[in-house]
Amino acid sequence: MVLHDLEQERIFIAGMLAYPEFFSSDICLFVDEKDFYSSTSVVHKTLFLKTKSLIDEGKKVDISLLSHHLKSLSLSFKDDMNLSSYLEGLDLLSQNLSEEGFKNAADIVKLLSVRREFREIGEKISKSMKDLDSSSSYDKIIETCDQIFNEKVDLLETSSGKSKNLFEAAFDTLVRVSSVWYNNLGNDQKSIQKSLDDLFQDEVESDEDK
Repeated sequence: MVLHDLEQERIFIAGMLAYPEFFSSDICLFVDEKDFYSSTSVVHKTLFLKTKSLIDEGKKVDISLLSHHLKSLSLSFKDDMNLSSYLEGLDLLSQNLSEEGFKNAADIVKLLSVRREFREIGEKISKSMKDLDSSSSYDKIIETCDQIFNEKVDLLETSSGKSKNLFEAAFDTLVRVSSVWYNNLGNDQKSIQKSLDDLFQDEVESDEDK
């Protein structure tokens, strides 16, 4: 199950080049570097940070300027593609990208990031249940999970507040994750993990059907 989309991240970076003002006024309010998948590569996170820095400085960002600021970094690309070729591809993509396409990519990048966070929170809840003393009361169990749940809700409200639809979709995912935990109370960690995997797989298939 894949909870990231590198192509949408690439479209997002191209959108920053094509619509820097829209990025500054809208998109940057709910997407930041933590939303870029970085387990296998930091290319997109690095491109985001450098492009954002140049935009914040009020500079007109193009691939020449971006290349100048990135050439000292040791970025590695799939299929042995070099930095120049990658940036040329971004430039071409940015010339054919609509503002709506940029916004759609931003929403997808954010939602996938939220799903990754919620999968982690589900695993954290599972671990916390395993670590609790066997004599823990029901109230202690609920208090422990409520604390984890509420921390994520607070974070979600601040990071996704710019987009009402984004918040509602992400909150719905959080409720589903919590439901998985509740329905599996007392089960072993493998059972809970399988239920979480099934949950996210169902959501991915549902998105593909829309």
